[in-house]
Amino acid sequence: MTTQTERVTGYTECAPALAYSMMIAMIDAGRQAGLKRQEATSLALSKMRMTSKLLSGSKHSPQGISDVWAVRGGDASETLYDRRRSGLRGMVVGAARAAGEAAYGERPVVLRFPYGPVRETAGLATGRGNGAGGRQGAASPAVLGRLGEACSVWAMDWALAMIHAGVDAGLTHAEAQDVALRSIRGACDEAAETQQQPAALRDRAMNGSSAISAAVGHLETNGYYQTIRDGLAAGLW
Repeated sequence: MTTQTERVTGYTECAPALAYSMMIAMIDAGRQAGLKRQEATSLALSKMRMTSKLLSGSKHSPQGISDVWAVRGGDASETLYDRRRSGLRGMVVGAARAAGEAAYGERPVVLRFPYGPVRETAGLATGRGNGAGGRQGAASPAVLGRLGEACSVWAMDWALAMIHAGVDAGLTHAEAQDVALRSIRGACDEAAETQQQPAALRDRAMNGSSAISAAVGHLETNGYYQTIRDGLAAGLW
């Protein structure tokens, strides 16, 4: 059984990589909607940054902001909000626990984790997440607007999941929120400054940490990326 120190160490070590994992799923959804890779990356980074800014400057609780945001976003956001309860938080908490268990293990030999990216030319599935059908071409302004709203809600829900995972690891709510928000800002800053894709930055982190490798592995084996992509697709069509 892991100690609280191991749980906290694993959580804080894997938090930035989990932020990259969120970005990867959002970028894939943007590409499916017809955006170019760089456009999808910019959209994901902007929504993650906005989430950090809102949570840092608000006197309201993160859960309260999420509730208001989901309702304000209309039907698409409410759909995403409902789908989030199907397992996103549990996946993130489970990933943090896996990181804690592996925090002091041997460094893994990892080259690249096969998270299953979509093809550059793939269209967004029309079957509300069932993978049937698709559309080609660039995203329309209406679809782009809905995608932006959807990414905002998912980014907020990811932050809430990370805070919940931190409390589960033994941190106070304030400490967990601080780690989550610093992870968002740090991941966004590194992606912007290095001009590297979040997938490459996450893979590099995995190569140096058994905790991060265990956390990302947990997300992949539990369908995290597909859950985010399907959830975004459900709100767009």
